[in-house]
Amino acid sequence: MDLWLAVTIIACAYFLFEAIKGFSPQSNSRNPIDKIFDEEENLLVKEQDLHSHIGLTKEETRALLYQYPEIPKLDISGRYYYSPEQVKGWIKKQIS
Repeated sequence: MDLWLAVTIIACAYFLFEAIKGFSPQSNSRNPIDKIFDEEENLLVKEQDLHSHIGLTKEETRALLYQYPEIPKLDISGRYYYSPEQVKGWIKKQIS
C-alpha cells in the first residue's frame, strides 16, 4: 500500500511540475506582441482587403492583381485568397 501511495505521489508531482513548467516564463520566450504579429505570416485575406496589408491603395492593388495574375494566391471554391507576406515577397522579388 505504501509503495502505491509513493508511486502515485511521485507521478502527481511529475505531472504537476510539467504543467507548471509550461506556464513559467522562459529566458528565450518571445514577447506576446511579437507572437501576434507572427500570426500575420499565416494570414489569408480576400482581394478587397489585401491593400491594407501590403501598403497600397485599393486601385493600385486591383491594377497589380489584374496586370500580374501570377501573384501567389489560393483558390478556394472560386474565390482567391492572398497571403500578404507572400505578396510582399513576390513584389520585392520583382523589383530586385
